[in-house]
Amino acid sequence: MTHLVLLRHGQSTWNRAHRYTGWSDAPLTATGREQAAAAGRALRRHGITFDICFTSWMERATESARIVLAGMESPELPTHASWRLNERHCGALQDMSLLQALRRCGPRTLLAYKGEFTAVPPPIAESDPRYPGNNPLYRDIPRHLLPSAESTEQALARVLPFWQARIAPAIRRGQQVLVVSHGQTLRALALFIDDIPAARFRRCRLPNGEALIYEMDDRALPLDRYFASSREKVRWL
Repeated sequence: MTHLVLLRHGQSTWNRAHRYTGWSDAPLTATGREQAAAAGRALRRHGITFDICFTSWMERATESARIVLAGMESPELPTHASWRLNERHCGALQDMSLLQALRRCGPRTLLAYKGEFTAVPPPIAESDPRYPGNNPLYRDIPRHLLPSAESTEQALARVLPFWQARIAPAIRRGQQVLVVSHGQTLRALALFIDDIPAARFRRCRLPNGEALIYEMDDRALPLDRYFASSREKVRWL
């Protein structure tokens, strides 16, 4: 048996301000840093150690990973960042406050964008500064792979090649794996791992700084899953 831990980053400045972040690079708040430290302490209480860590390219994820690993006395652990683990791209809603998004879309449509697996928010144009292809960070990524808006289903399709090429093989080798990423990205990945119908997507919740522990077999299939902070069983099964 090996462990796979999915950890949502700690609270960011835009989480606190109720702004749609997507691929914008908002840093952690003091609360977010403490949430990451608390996650590290909870994982230590479970006796979990890691062999490898994967993160997105977002500062809020990479900083959360550093804090967790430092608290677990593993600051030199190999950590690999990938754009495929970035948050779902929320299109034209990115950078908007919740109030601005409500005024643009209305509450029913906005709720669909957030809670429905296949709902795609309004896209941004490739000329828009928010389009990832205009960010030097993504200059080596083929433009046709970069999103202008994503449903959670499309975000999962972006993540799965990385799961298949890097994360799942590490689990099959018997490595203990930490993945530090984002709310929508990890929700989608959890539904894939647990083979849960998309209709149950709304039931899947992962708060900031919460670590979801999977016990995995040598085929990278789940045996059990629970939250590190409470050992509470997940509710979407």
